[in-house]
Amino acid sequence: MFEPGRPLIMRPPSGAADTRFVIQVAVPAPFRASISELERLYSECARFLERLTGGSSQPLSRRSAHEQVGRLVQHAARRFGGLGDSSYQLLKSAWAIDRPFQYLGDGIFQIGWGSGAIRIDRSVTVGDSSIGSRLSQNKAGTGSLLAQAGLPAPVHRLVRSEAEAQDAAAALGWPVVVKPANRDRGEGVSIGVGSTATLAEAFRRARTFSTQILVERQVPGVCHRIFIARGKLLYAVRRDPKSVFGDGSSTIRALINAANERDQMLPPWLRSEPWPADTMTEETLAAQGLSLDDVPDAGRKVALRPIESTRWGGDDEDMTATIHPDNIRLAETAARLIGLDNAGVDLMSVDVSRPWHENGAVINEMNYAPTLGAAEISRRHVQEFLRRHIRDESRIPVLAVIGSGPSADTRARSLQAQINRRGLRCWITGASATLGPNGESHPLAAGGLFSRGRALLLRDDVDALVMRVEDDALLKSGLPVDRIDEVIDVRPIARGQQKAAEKTGLDRLRRLLESYRRANRMGANPS
Repeated sequence: MFEPGRPLIMRPPSGAADTRFVIQVAVPAPFRASISELERLYSECARFLERLTGGSSQPLSRRSAHEQVGRLVQHAARRFGGLGDSSYQLLKSAWAIDRPFQYLGDGIFQIGWGSGAIRIDRSVTVGDSSIGSRLSQNKAGTGSLLAQAGLPAPVHRLVRSEAEAQDAAAALGWPVVVKPANRDRGEGVSIGVGSTATLAEAFRRARTFSTQILVERQVPGVCHRIFIARGKLLYAVRRDPKSVFGDGSSTIRALINAANERDQMLPPWLRSEPWPADTMTEETLAAQGLSLDDVPDAGRKVALRPIESTRWGGDDEDMTATIHPDNIRLAETAARLIGLDNAGVDLMSVDVSRPWHENGAVINEMNYAPTLGAAEISRRHVQEFLRRHIRDESRIPVLAVIGSGPSADTRARSLQAQINRRGLRCWITGASATLGPNGESHPLAAGGLFSRGRALLLRDDVDALVMRVEDDALLKSGLPVDRIDEVIDVRPIARGQQKAAEKTGLDRLRRLLESYRRANRMGANPS
């Protein structure tokens, strides 16, 4: 996704009638992709590049280029694991700091090798408990637990009928918020519900998403997302609804169209949610005394949605430097209470720079797997999120011993002993046998050096790996790792046979392995 691959062989056209160059490349493949799938994707990219560079008679505009790239990205994501925003940004950051990763299936990735690895699903790690996941995805249960622990929680009632909703609103006091108890992304949420008529409509809207409905006493303020990573504050943002700003001459409808036009000029992966001009927009504008055809004063902020949500988008303001320490401690305490190492804590507050206990702020929601990296402020913190979770030793030592027979075996065991003396658990594997750190044979239900090497890189008791390379099978299977620390060739080569040896498959493999020495990055020329 991020590395261009490495050309290995280029064969020129064979004659006047043949105009094609044949290029053999090594490409990183963290997904379980077949060669045919990769070839199809590369072919689609090649056709796109031909159009982009003028090889086609049809000119390619920026917008159509972005749309075509977007289709390629979506196709790859569908074929190779359903990659979402959070996973994409985390893997991009892992690549930027030279950390290996591979796809494990079902949206889960491993970053790092062996004992230095972590596993991530979006912004979820092994520190996020299943109980925390269940609690955070039920707003009624979350609010109850927060209140029992003496933390500020919404005052609400769980209702199952419109009559119960009316009774709850009368008891809580108007205005109220009506929302599904077990949905996210702002689905079915109505705020500022101030009458029995609007309550009935809000209940029906929420009921389309869930049978469990919350009627909640509305509190003043704006939602602030406090992102907790590894138990500590990562960043905080004020989350205002999706809005436009008046210029004193354009209607709100024109401002919306202009915002969408500007957004469409960006690549698909940098675009935000569209600026809407629908029935909900008209209702939101009416609450501000406006309509789509009004011209707001220059600088006036005009909300197009009642609240910010993942579904509708919004306008974020970075509050990391100004959030009060008491509010940070509150969010960190709430995450521990729920059982989440990483959480999105939504605090409703009129001023997040003031302590929660002074201005009536409440924890509106606790979010499991909060979106990371979708917006600019969040993207700036992705690498810090990753650094908090990975270890410096996430890239374990990997060595390759080329050759067969007693000399290769002796050298591999000698390297293992040296590494073991450094306090690392070093394993040895060849195509058919694997030895643990104590030198004893370790059975694996895997055949071939690629499969056995990859199997060991998934284990948390592997601190280092020595690969016994006895043949050139890796030229066909691919390499199990993306970096090699040291390549040791123990094959005896008689004087005068060097040039002939250079033509063997094993020697071509040696040159390939050396080109992946840890000092090199993919995309550089092989040594």
